[in-house]
Amino acid sequence: MKHTIIKPAAAILLLAALVTGCVSVPDKAAVISPRPERMMWEITAPTGTTVYILGTIHLADTETATLPEPVLAAFDSADERFGELSAPDMMQLEQHILMKVNDTLLLNENGEPVSITSFLSPDEVTCLNQTMEQALGQAYTQDVFTALTLLPPWYWINLLNTMEMERSGYTAVQGIDVQLYIRAAINGLEIAGLDAVETQLDLLSYGSTEDHITILKQMIADMQTGKSQESLEEMVFLYKQDNREKLKIYLEQEMQETDGLSEGYITGYLDNLIKERNRNWANQITEMLQEPDKTYFIFGGAAHWLVFPSVFDMLIKDGSAVMVQ
Repeated sequence: MKHTIIKPAAAILLLAALVTGCVSVPDKAAVISPRPERMMWEITAPTGTTVYILGTIHLADTETATLPEPVLAAFDSADERFGELSAPDMMQLEQHILMKVNDTLLLNENGEPVSITSFLSPDEVTCLNQTMEQALGQAYTQDVFTALTLLPPWYWINLLNTMEMERSGYTAVQGIDVQLYIRAAINGLEIAGLDAVETQLDLLSYGSTEDHITILKQMIADMQTGKSQESLEEMVFLYKQDNREKLKIYLEQEMQETDGLSEGYITGYLDNLIKERNRNWANQITEMLQEPDKTYFIFGGAAHWLVFPSVFDMLIKDGSAVMVQ
């Protein structure tokens, strides 16, 4: 879950900690190996434990969502499975989001909701109006649009991200993550969460109203020029090709600074999006690797396994694992 236009304040350093080619593996270190399946890795530990990692993108078409049999077999046979959120949290996510929306409504001095249109130009409002009309079809009315404009800006950012996906022919419902949650439910398998639901909700709404308006305005501009759809197409293409190096570069470029954001916003957002969550995930994986003779299957956004400091970077820095090619 990320804002596609948000970019880091400084250039991302090249991954110097990765060990490639022939390596000397410490006796107590696990080994991270890329697998031939798209965006998949395998971590094997001296304890006899294996952790399968599948990097995902949270949108897809039918082709992208089709997983090869070895991936599904690893998922089905694992002793434990982990997604970004647990299956119960995913089932209740919409309710959690609605509560977050209610808690973060913009109110004036009289306690009345403030419309986001008060922060936008007439052209920007027209763009949003037309976008909603196209998306809602017969369900659209001007009253519906007016009511929607009372939702907080952070919600609109995520709403427009979803709409741009659908306009490009992709949906979150077809995404790999959702497909795996559905598969687990059908087969009576449990999925635990790497994150607490509060972590992801705080990430969705991170930042000030001013920062959210800045991001929203940039998103509207990108929609008007077609830039946002082009960006989605590029990301999906690289993912389908399993081009891990180029996807890493793409994701890092997507995280360059957006003009007008407050000082510290980019760093703070990326700390929440990448560093803090990756540290938590790395700690959990380290604990898994210490268990004897178990198999785990983890699936989560590709950025967490590619963008510095990735979960793999942290495992390597901790001395818990080495990378081989």
